[in-house]
Amino acid sequence: MAPDDDGDDESDLQPTPDEQDLVISVPFSNQAIGRAQERLDLETLGDELADLLLDSDVGEYDGCEYGGGMFTMYFCGKDVDRLFATLQPALKRSARLRGATVIKHYGVDDAGEPKQVTLRL
Repeated sequence: MAPDDDGDDESDLQPTPDEQDLVISVPFSNQAIGRAQERLDLETLGDELADLLLDSDVGEYDGCEYGGGMFTMYFCGKDVDRLFATLQPALKRSARLRGATVIKHYGVDDAGEPKQVTLRL
């Protein structure tokens, strides 16, 4: 993400034109913030995925957030398909991610509409 200098956090979340995003959302066992062990397991997985990306040039891990019954991990890179292909073997090995939602954000089309693809693990 390209930060701006105006201190407006909302605009800090907007991708640069040459950046694409990958968002992975995992449901918790409850509608709140999940159990402590669930959060720890998913935070650890996020760290492992971040380490995997350190060895490649396809992107980076932007962090996670949780609430509303979901744990969400954010990744960004220049080619979301390569980013997903790099992470996919590790994602498939994780039983905890079965049924998770993956959204590949490709930016916007010529009309300014978001281009994205949603997948289930």
